[in-house]
Amino acid sequence: MTLRSFDRELPPELPKALAALADLSPAARAHFADLLAETIGPMPDDQLDNRIVRLCRKLELDPAKLAPPLKSARYLFRLAATQGSSPADLAVDLDALLPGRGLAPLLVPLYERALPLLRQELATASLAAHGKVLAGIEWRVDAIASSDRGRGINLPVVLMTLAYREREQSGSVTMQLLPSMVKELRDVCDRLLSPNEPPPRS
Repeated sequence: MTLRSFDRELPPELPKALAALADLSPAARAHFADLLAETIGPMPDDQLDNRIVRLCRKLELDPAKLAPPLKSARYLFRLAATQGSSPADLAVDLDALLPGRGLAPLLVPLYERALPLLRQELATASLAAHGKVLAGIEWRVDAIASSDRGRGINLPVVLMTLAYREREQSGSVTMQLLPSMVKELRDVCDRLLSPNEPPPRS
């Protein structure tokens, strides 16, 4: 079945797996949203399976019953996000995919919650395909006491490690910043976050 939100034929087993959501125990349904949030990100199939088993065991739930609807909802959400499908589009498709099952009221709010994260993932992947993308920052403050260049320097220095992604690779670079450069970096960030504010008077 091809639906308007998707550009490919959906797996034939997907409707049955999604429909199993209605048969979950109250405890399993209560944790479904959190489990989906924990597994919505990109990962290999074996890692996904292991994570589902680990999370279900922690909650004393049956992974065999939860895995099919969980993986199907994840597949559907990630595919819909790549197509730019709105929550309203997904609601229409769910009603067409599973008529009379009433799953749209349950799944559409979860898709709406996951959509910003999925779109951010797509944007990051798109950027990473053409160059390095900042993925994280770690820092610490040290001090230069003395060196072979001079004694009694006694100046704080920030070590900042920038993690980045580039295509399927990841890496990092560590920079040393003196206080004057930290202040300049802060000023740049302030201007970027408040682009409509006039520059400070000198």
